[in-house]
Amino acid sequence: MESLSFPHTGGVGEMFPRSTTCSQTGDYTAPDGLNFTTYCGEDVVSSTYSSYVPTEKNFTACMDGCSTESWRCWGVMWQESNSSCWELASPTVLTVANLTTSDTRDIALANSTQISSNISCPYTNDSTLSTPEGLDFKLACNMEISGNDLCPWSSDFCPTYAVSLDECMEACVQAHPLCEAAMWNPGHLSGYLNCFLKNATGPLVANTGIIYHTAVAEVVTLAQGCPTYTSYTSSDGKAFNITCSQQATQATNITFSHQNNITACIDSCASYDGTPECEAVVFDATLDSGYENCQLLNSVQMLDSSTNLNIAQIVSTSSDSSSASSGSSSKAWVAGPVIGGVVAIVAAGLAWFWWNRRKRRNEVPTQESNSLNTIENQKNHDVATLLEARSHQEELDSAPIAELTGSERVELPSQKNPAHEMPA
Repeated sequence: MESLSFPHTGGVGEMFPRSTTCSQTGDYTAPDGLNFTTYCGEDVVSSTYSSYVPTEKNFTACMDGCSTESWRCWGVMWQESNSSCWELASPTVLTVANLTTSDTRDIALANSTQISSNISCPYTNDSTLSTPEGLDFKLACNMEISGNDLCPWSSDFCPTYAVSLDECMEACVQAHPLCEAAMWNPGHLSGYLNCFLKNATGPLVANTGIIYHTAVAEVVTLAQGCPTYTSYTSSDGKAFNITCSQQATQATNITFSHQNNITACIDSCASYDGTPECEAVVFDATLDSGYENCQLLNSVQMLDSSTNLNIAQIVSTSSDSSSASSGSSSKAWVAGPVIGGVVAIVAAGLAWFWWNRRKRRNEVPTQESNSLNTIENQKNHDVATLLEARSHQEELDSAPIAELTGSERVELPSQKNPAHEMPA
């Protein structure tokens, strides 16, 4: 390979001066987890350079590209003057002792322990391996599944990195949609990202060139369909309503787990003591959405139809009960003055009538010329007055008690003062 090294002194160093990017970056960890040690103002013999010279925006982007290569990249050489990024392909000379001073270049070496060359199968071929979540895998050493690659919904990298076969299987367990096999490349000949998730269980074929060990998931089929009941009370007394063929399209996701049926899923929601609290679950008996088929939710806002999913929502929570109680007290406090006003008006009318009657009884006639007609007229007037007062009282008693309008209401202070209702 033609040498690409520049002279370390003279005109080239003046034409392409180094910047301080390397010193500002320091040691670096790529987004996928590969660690790099940086050597500013250093170079290495050109025999380690790959033939591919990508142009990157900066030094960190150069290292990021190395970490996601489909072959084992041991490090990078960065020349900032023209944004050139050489990836280093030969590990034999990539040692600190082989680095040389440079005015124009910087070196970043990947952590060799993260891209080890151990290709042995970690367990006995054809053995059954169990995971903490309860999903078993059957191991096929030195075997692979061609194609059928799965990129999980939540994954930023496909494939992903796994330090062991167990970690690769764990990534399969937690994948959405359903992962059916985990294929692991321990020697990193296919790159730092060495865990390939699959959406098929086969066919399994023997390795050719690159060593893979494949663990095939043994997924157990669950009972399908909609429950015959539409409500369920959990073991700790919380009530849920169940709706079939529905899913939440807007909610806050809390966590996932594997459950064998919707009632077990609901129980896991009811017993969840984290923050925010669990208010609903979505359950997938088909496992199409993933082995972890029970999703705990909070703040469900929107629902939509679904073929395979069922949803259960809590009927009430402690916060709901508190709000309802607070609302009732506030309403009683607002209605109280209205009732008191009605009672006061009735009492005033009766007092006026009694005082008027008493005054008339105490009056002494000064003329004997008052005839029976005058007395009769006074009696008729008194009767009319009594009937009018009673009619007024009946109108007040029969009038509906209405709450104050929005503009007339006076809210309670923010302190939690007790509501004062009228006595019975």
